[in-house]
Amino acid sequence: MSLALMDQSINQKAQMIAYLNDFKLMFVATLLVVPLLLLIRPMRSAASETLAHATAD
Repeated sequence: MSLALMDQSINQKAQMIAYLNDFKLMFVATLLVVPLLLLIRPMRSAASETLAHATAD
């Protein structure tokens, strides 16, 4: 009976460690992606550029 309880306890702790490792991995991945999002700029459309040039003349 005690071996079953020990097995259950070890499995529960292993699941918690796996969950924390996954959470840490997602956190690091998010930190790596955020600077990339800051580098992305919205594309200007050709219509807005011609409109801006037409109003400047």
